Amino acid sequence: MGVSTVVEIQPEILSWLVHQANVKRMNPKTLEQLMDWQNGLKKPTFAQVLTISNETKLPLGYFFLKNPPIEDYSFMEYRTIESLQFDKPSRDLIDIIDDMSSIQDWMRDYLIQSNEKPLDFIGSQKNNKNVIEIANLVRAKFNLETLWFERSKDAEESFKIIRKSAQACGILVMKNGVIRDNSTRVLDIEEFRAFTLIDEYAPLIFINNNDSSNAKLFSLLHEIAHIWYGRDSIFNDHSGNKEYISSVEIYCNAIANEVLVPNEYFEEKWNESNYFNKEEIINDLSKYFRCGTTVIARNALDRNLINKALYNKVAEDAKYFYLKSKAKKKDSGGGGDYVNNVISRYDNRFLISLASSVREGKTQYTDAFRLTNMNYNSFENVIGTLMERNKHA
Repeated sequence: MGVSTVVEIQPEILSWLVHQANVKRMNPKTLEQLMDWQNGLKKPTFAQVLTISNETKLPLGYFFLKNPPIEDYSFMEYRTIESLQFDKPSRDLIDIIDDMSSIQDWMRDYLIQSNEKPLDFIGSQKNNKNVIEIANLVRAKFNLETLWFERSKDAEESFKIIRKSAQACGILVMKNGVIRDNSTRVLDIEEFRAFTLIDEYAPLIFINNNDSSNAKLFSLLHEIAHIWYGRDSIFNDHSGNKEYISSVEIYCNAIANEVLVPNEYFEEKWNESNYFNKEEIINDLSKYFRCGTTVIARNALDRNLINKALYNKVAEDAKYFYLKSKAKKKDSGGGGDYVNNVISRYDNRFLISLASSVREGKTQYTDAFRLTNMNYNSFENVIGTLMERNKHA
């Protein structure tokens, strides 16, 4: 098919595309072009379809279907940063969920074929509203003492501790800031910060890597709580007003908070602080608990130790300093080492399992490359490096 070849698109598909363009507020020129095709004023060429597919992030195959695709948004609870719902997920969110679902499906099949048993903690607390009890169950499962964070130097290291503990229990933890390796498709933290796909064999958590270290830590713990409740989740705002979010979200926030900042120690540490300025106390406690100042401020606000104005100031300052540091990091250039980036993005147990399956001839290289967005050389380099690290771990 030549790039200038005129192609046929079904009228139903054209109507669906025009609707998508309106809903997602696409480029007006794109909408005009689609409407010209719909009204029969012009015929689309393959090159034009390819251009629009790239622009809209809609899969090329969608344009040549007989009927519009049916996409399942049933478990998604979309919120903006302020916890206000909106109508449709972005193409980026849909695609990353599809990618992670493919990985989860593969891992589930692999575990079943390996005679692994379902995980007994998935949904085990679906009717339990005792936040401290569930937090204790999580810590026990992860072999974490109550003051586990004292052996961490900062939120980034705490994230690694929790991630490693979750993975050891069979939870897949992935993170990325873009779709696959496409730097033009950046995942927007104003749409989502993390999501969870529940499965009794291979529950999967995905973390938006464009968030701050403090926020990623909280998001991970929030999603872990969802696994104990057995509820799929798309998480956005952990500091929004309670009236805008469901009771499950409130409980998951509270469980994450309890693991990060144990209730029995918070006021004790607050009263022990030598600072008279409450903002300085918040900064001091965030260093002790190795978490964000917003989490500490939320705890203080809930106990009437500070007012809402100070809480809002702390939250805005945290956002400002993160965006400032992110801009500075961007200006410094450099994207890091490719192999290290890939290893940090994917759940290491998944990569090792996939490599083992390929070696045994149970999974084709082409399927491994599709799941990981790698070619032969990059796949072998990543697996080789990961295996070598595990030898010395």
